[in-house]
Amino acid sequence: MDTPDQISDLLPEGFIPLGIVVGIKCLNEEGEMSLATYRSPDMSAWEAWGILMTVAEDMRGDLRVREVGDDD
Repeated sequence: MDTPDQISDLLPEGFIPLGIVVGIKCLNEEGEMSLATYRSPDMSAWEAWGILMTVAEDMRGDLRVREVGDDD
């Protein structure tokens, strides 16, 4: 897993990470696809949910742009 310094390297210049919530696609012990999740210990479930919903809305916008631009 990324260390805090590695996470900071992914952020825009000057941003300071205050907490994280992640979903990671991985293989479990049986070799089946699984989802592992993690949120910072000091982050409430509501705060994590809000972050995930914001990201989902951003991705929905990206998907709409791709659909409009897809001529294949």
